[in-house]
Amino acid sequence: MSMKRSDLAWGVLFVVVWMGKFGMVPLPQKAIYGIGAVLIFGAHVRGKLYTFLKVGIGLAFLGNEQLMFAYCISLLPTLLLLKARPGFLISRPQRWIFVLLTWCFFSYVVSQYIEFNPGAFWFYLLTFGCPMVLFPVAVQAGGQGAEIRNLTRFLLVCVLWQSILIAYHAIVHQWYLIPGDWATGAARQPSISFLFGGCLLFLVAISLQKRISWDYFFFLKHRWVRFGLIVWLIVMQEWTHTRVLHYSILIALAIGLPLLLLFKDLRPFMRCRQMILGGVAVGSLVCILVYQLVTVPSTSFGESYMVYIQRPYYNHKYVFLTRALGEIPDEFYSWLTGTGPGTVGSRAANSRAYDTLFKLYGSQLPSFIPPFTSLPAKRHFVDLYQEGFVHHGYKSVTLAAPFSSLISLFVELGLIGFIFFLSLAGALMVSFVRLAIRDPDPFYKTLGITLYLSTIVILVSSFFDTFLERPLLMGPYWMMAGLAVGKLRSLRRTLPNVS
Repeated sequence: MSMKRSDLAWGVLFVVVWMGKFGMVPLPQKAIYGIGAVLIFGAHVRGKLYTFLKVGIGLAFLGNEQLMFAYCISLLPTLLLLKARPGFLISRPQRWIFVLLTWCFFSYVVSQYIEFNPGAFWFYLLTFGCPMVLFPVAVQAGGQGAEIRNLTRFLLVCVLWQSILIAYHAIVHQWYLIPGDWATGAARQPSISFLFGGCLLFLVAISLQKRISWDYFFFLKHRWVRFGLIVWLIVMQEWTHTRVLHYSILIALAIGLPLLLLFKDLRPFMRCRQMILGGVAVGSLVCILVYQLVTVPSTSFGESYMVYIQRPYYNHKYVFLTRALGEIPDEFYSWLTGTGPGTVGSRAANSRAYDTLFKLYGSQLPSFIPPFTSLPAKRHFVDLYQEGFVHHGYKSVTLAAPFSSLISLFVELGLIGFIFFLSLAGALMVSFVRLAIRDPDPFYKTLGITLYLSTIVILVSSFFDTFLERPLLMGPYWMMAGLAVGKLRSLRRTLPNVS
């Protein structure tokens, strides 16, 4: 993997921004907004798809969600111009995205009989739908093989820059490594840990190939270099303490790899010895994580996770799931159409809840946005917030919780909307597997396998948090997914027998 001059420039930018985040240098938040605005404006001036997508990857590592939202919104005119050109590609996942977002609006309109909530749909469209803009834009660039390789290489370079900064901070400030569920510790951003995990899967998939084109990854052709980077990324996962991601990767490998091995075309590209070693490594990691799960204190109550097993009432995901499958849809007759997007358990709902007025840290509402907690959340969650929650770090009754992307999809969009979402996820995974099977280039086989496994990782982890609405995570995902689907479409044009 070669280092280019532009990679060094991005590295300097990451060093400055993240040293400011860690408090090592004075860097006001307005300066980060200014840097992002310059990058976005420069991409529009150049007007090339590759530049747009590269800036999107770089913004994901600056750790500012507002900038990522602004970047995605700024791509809407570009998408409309691409749509007006002849030869605009429309894939099956794109159709499912359109169906899902259309259903979101329909569910919002129908849900107004429960409670008048004019801002819910727009907040949900911002958090959930906005990063999806990257997918159709990336599909149009997917036919350019060199650009896909360059963007993948750039993503790996960004991960390496970020890992060096986090390692430095972790070594200098060991006290900051706090055990937690999501991405506490040195990373501060859940998306960074997921990007680490995605690149880890990519390097593992490369190691499973018998041969690969090294035009853009010649540094990785040395086996010990690949092994060292894999170990390094595993250490980064441990230092960021993202246990939910750990569990999700293990589930994805346990489910995804056996399914891939069922395809005869993929077997020659898998090495049995490495699969065995990988199995031993996964087994060892399972033992370590089970030990952590039982013995490491929870960040919420300072007690072991055994309290959730012995008293499931304290497990908010368990309570949310049981009530989502019974009480809430029964009371509001919302089994099919849902309570409306942005009302119960999604990040759009959380960001507007009353408790955000009282948080000492974390997400806070801007002064011009009035707080709002939906009627279903008030009726079915208020009994959960007792004195222990009121005196926790947020100093509030935390009406925003419980939260879960997958559960909220079912509650807010109903059974029909949930089926539409699963259809979208299924269409994406089918496209990734087809790319891995049909493309003769081992690089694209690797990319297809990585995105297939990453999709499973994101789906599993989104049960535990609102990751589907985090632009710093979903932006790079939708971008790489679009590139892969675009490559599959170009492959079908050159090889008509590819189905």
